[in-house]
Amino acid sequence: MQLTAPLFYGILGLGLVVAVGVLVYMLRRMRQEQISEVPPEVVPEPKPAGREASVARELPPAPWGFLRYRDKAEPVFAIDRNPWRIGRSKGNDLILRDLSVSRRHAEILLLEDGGLELVDLESLNGVFVNDDRVSRIRLRDGDRVDIGDVRLHFTLKDPG
Repeated sequence: MQLTAPLFYGILGLGLVVAVGVLVYMLRRMRQEQISEVPPEVVPEPKPAGREASVARELPPAPWGFLRYRDKAEPVFAIDRNPWRIGRSKGNDLILRDLSVSRRHAEILLLEDGGLELVDLESLNGVFVNDDRVSRIRLRDGDRVDIGDVRLHFTLKDPG
């Protein structure tokens, strides 16, 4: 069988597309592994005062809020640490065993005024609050929080 020029270039182009896809996948995986290698004890630097609120210095009594699966009453997860981390790996406060969730996906920070801020830790599938993709947002009672494909419900009151 003789290979014609169009067939040859088609196969070559397909090979290049596959090679680039594999390279992009490997780079994303390496980036996710770098993020997940940060030990859970590392606390982010407080932000300077200004437009964004900074992390609280004196913590009011916990828990400060609750997350639960959107369509289920149980289990309820109390947000009682600062920062409170969400992800797939064991070092998180809320472990979500779903492949759409990054090892270290997001964290919730207690603000000086007692509010809570949800921060995306540069996850691959992102964080959505009320169907809007966010990098950081102040949580409000009743917010729908999507971590990867997992839908959670945030409330200030203990739903239990």
